[in-house]
Amino acid sequence: MKQKVHGLFTFLSITIIIFLVAACNLPITTQPTSDSTGVLQTMVALSLTQTAIAAPPQQPGSEAATEIPTPMTPPDNTAMPIVHTIMPREMQAIESTIDDVAFNSDLFGTGLYERPYTEINMVYHGDVDLQKVTLSTDSTFFYFDLTLKDINPDTRVLGANYGAELDTDQDGRGDFLVWVYQPPTTANWDINGVAVFADLNNDVGSTRPLASDAPIKGDGYETELWPGKPMTDADGAWARLNPNNPLSVQIAVKRSLVSNPASFLWSAWADDQIKAPYLFDYNDAISLTEAGSPYKNSSDYPLKKLALVDNTCRQAWNFKPAGKEPGYCTPAVQPTNTFAPGKPTNTFIPGKPTNTVALSTPSFTPTLKVITKTPKPTFTPTTACTDVQIGAQVTDGSTWDPVWASGVTLCLSGDCQHPDSSGYVIWYRPAGGYTIEASSSYGITPASASVKLGCGQKSLTQFVIGPG
Repeated sequence: MKQKVHGLFTFLSITIIIFLVAACNLPITTQPTSDSTGVLQTMVALSLTQTAIAAPPQQPGSEAATEIPTPMTPPDNTAMPIVHTIMPREMQAIESTIDDVAFNSDLFGTGLYERPYTEINMVYHGDVDLQKVTLSTDSTFFYFDLTLKDINPDTRVLGANYGAELDTDQDGRGDFLVWVYQPPTTANWDINGVAVFADLNNDVGSTRPLASDAPIKGDGYETELWPGKPMTDADGAWARLNPNNPLSVQIAVKRSLVSNPASFLWSAWADDQIKAPYLFDYNDAISLTEAGSPYKNSSDYPLKKLALVDNTCRQAWNFKPAGKEPGYCTPAVQPTNTFAPGKPTNTFIPGKPTNTVALSTPSFTPTLKVITKTPKPTFTPTTACTDVQIGAQVTDGSTWDPVWASGVTLCLSGDCQHPDSSGYVIWYRPAGGYTIEASSSYGITPASASVKLGCGQKSLTQFVIGPG
């Protein structure tokens, strides 16, 4: 009897399951009532909004963690009829400028990239080489103008992704990112392919903002503020080609989208490889060994998983900087590109022409002149210039933590200083020879270094802390 009951129960269970599965696959034709319409629309909107948030990065330590992620899908801002209320105007008076040519060193350890070359083959791409970027405003928009060196050598257009990053609380972590996925091809303002991201959980920069903490798990700019689905503001962010310069991309973003800050630090980006705001900061997601180096004499040369990318140091808008702000564009943060920290001097960067002077045969015979020797002066003329810049950088071999500063002292002719928050000490002296003396409770190498500079010259010596 028990076996019959059990068999009947099993049969009924299977029948009920089959019925439920079939019912789930039946089309639902019932129309929502007027009371339920708003709820249904809200549920659809929430579902679509979730799809706009960027996918998180791979778990560090897995094989896939070092793979170059697929670039994020550009937003389609033309999927529905759009009526614009206000459009950007012509850019107004320039309020802030960054000259990237003056600071074009690649400093992976502090999040500054000068890598407009392809991976492995190191082919130069001028459309990923920022030259100068400017910022202006009006009552509605922030405007950014990004000037590039040249067009893409293959497509003959500006073909990278371009963006502007805002650090509104000046703590070294980016807070908002305006990103142009589809480079504009005309001088007409257009919203298509433009997105605005925010880092709401404050993990851009990982544990040490700007410094490399790779490999660290994080989700970077995890929130797409605009355009969003559904789009709530058709006029949020725009891009176009500069009507007066085909090598310049202009971006406009509504003040209200980025919380209408009273002041901020800002920088610019050009990216034609990773193109993934959810991986910011890149030097936290990718190690130096994985990323590669643009310097030929580096053991990490050539570029690998972090190629075709260029960004700028950070400039202030609407406040007077103290010069110690994280990533700020000062000589203490940005050495000249003739001496990259941790790299040999006079390192050849591929893709850049050398200053070669072609010699030609003179077309005339100069007249022989009699040279009269003047007596040797009995005194040594005083050097008039005082613009010699003597710089020193301290790292542990790749990065710097500001907590180490009190344990490190650098002296030049009795002028002793601790490194700043970025690991630098800068002195300004007349032309001549100088010796930097270094001491540290952690140990430091070398213990001293000598430089000799003429008027207008600069130097940067790197010291490495730790047991020698």
